[in-house]
Amino acid sequence: MKILILTPRYPFPPIGGDKLRICHISRFLAKRDHDLTLLSLVGGEDVEGRGEEVFSRIVTCVQTESMSYASSLVGLFSREPLQVAYFYSRKFQKLVDAELRGGAYDAVLCHFVRTAQFVRRRTAIPRVCEMTDAFSKYYEEVIRRRRRGVRNLLYRAIEFRRMRRYEREVGREFDRCVVVSHTDMEYIAAGDAGLRAKLAVIPNGVDCDRLRFYGGSYDDRLIVFMGNMRTLRNADACIHFVEDILPRVRRKMHGVRFKIIGAEPRREVRRLGERNGVTVTGRVNDIQSEACRAAVSVCPLRLGVGVQNKVLESMAMGVPVVSSQVGVEGLDVRPGRDLLVGRSPDEFAGHVLTLLRSPERRRRVATAARRRVEEDYSWEGRLAAYEQIFQDLQ
Repeated sequence: MKILILTPRYPFPPIGGDKLRICHISRFLAKRDHDLTLLSLVGGEDVEGRGEEVFSRIVTCVQTESMSYASSLVGLFSREPLQVAYFYSRKFQKLVDAELRGGAYDAVLCHFVRTAQFVRRRTAIPRVCEMTDAFSKYYEEVIRRRRRGVRNLLYRAIEFRRMRRYEREVGREFDRCVVVSHTDMEYIAAGDAGLRAKLAVIPNGVDCDRLRFYGGSYDDRLIVFMGNMRTLRNADACIHFVEDILPRVRRKMHGVRFKIIGAEPRREVRRLGERNGVTVTGRVNDIQSEACRAAVSVCPLRLGVGVQNKVLESMAMGVPVVSSQVGVEGLDVRPGRDLLVGRSPDEFAGHVLTLLRSPERRRRVATAARRRVEEDYSWEGRLAAYEQIFQDLQ
């Protein structure tokens, strides 16, 4: 099949969970002899030579931050979610229309609902939307947990209701939509059997060849968090850990340090680096070398949707995980064996201390976790369902 793929950000290099997923999907489809063309918005970054081994053609369209904010301002007076308006580009729309006009494609794959806008009511060829997460569910959780701030006001007054409606409209219009967990599927469908039938659940995987199991010596006082630090959910998780959980750990064990690993840390995250024993790395070249010698990897998410790559990657590397309940939603794991789940700050801190104090317990959890991802979370195995989706559309 000849497939046109639309992305709101250039997917290479695959830094962050959203880029990582669409990269693996694209590579998987290319290996199965699908002819892929990429149309992507870019922020002005250098993309030369990136992705050419996957796509037969690559067309980019520059969308600067100021252009996106201007689109969002216009979007305030429309029915569209602001996140969708933020990624609107008239030039990109013309590029999409020109590609579709020739009738050369067998299907369109839209990455996120952000790019669904460019093919809604504009083409009769089969359309698939890689929704990944239920964004509206995330907005609802932000509204519930955060009481102040302009962002929360926008979510409460505008964005939640618009996105809730928009996701369901896209789900009904497109031939198939894909999410990473049954939780996201049920939230979007909300009892609509017809809509539910159009939603496919394809969880994330992990690259066990790239992320090798590390069973060597480690720092028994080092805790790490891994993630894209531009996002509100990861920033909130780190602040929660530093303010509510880490002090409980330090009361029982001295000298414990916390390292936050991830690109583009927000201002509130950078401020955490000013505290004693807390390091904020920013972007790193090799996440494994930064994290593999830690005693524990934590995922104290309070806001979240979908499947957390940070959990799967830590499990693959052999760094045992302590997660919140939110952090393991959508994962088929065995709490107490593959990882530990803390449902309160006290319980979370207790699990961290258990792994810091017991090398044998740490080894058992790390070994079981690696076995779990090898058996059940290969990208090849997970993405086989994508091939079936496109076969069904022919």
